[in-house]
Amino acid sequence: MHPLDRRNNTDMAREIDRAISIEHQEGTLKAWSHLIQIGISPNAIRRILELDSGARRRRRAAIPLEEAEA
Repeated sequence: MHPLDRRNNTDMAREIDRAISIEHQEGTLKAWSHLIQIGISPNAIRRILELDSGARRRRRAAIPLEEAEA
């Protein structure tokens, strides 16, 4: 894996986390709009926004701490 691919994956994970936070604070429409702006497909957005809280915690746990804080 090229180092930039990992960075892009981490950046994308942060943006997805941000969209999930937006969904909780401002609603699904705002989260959907954010995800469209960063280039996520409508099918992927449906899957992201349908995750239950347990799945979201497991997904966040997969992001290494030092990268999540950067």
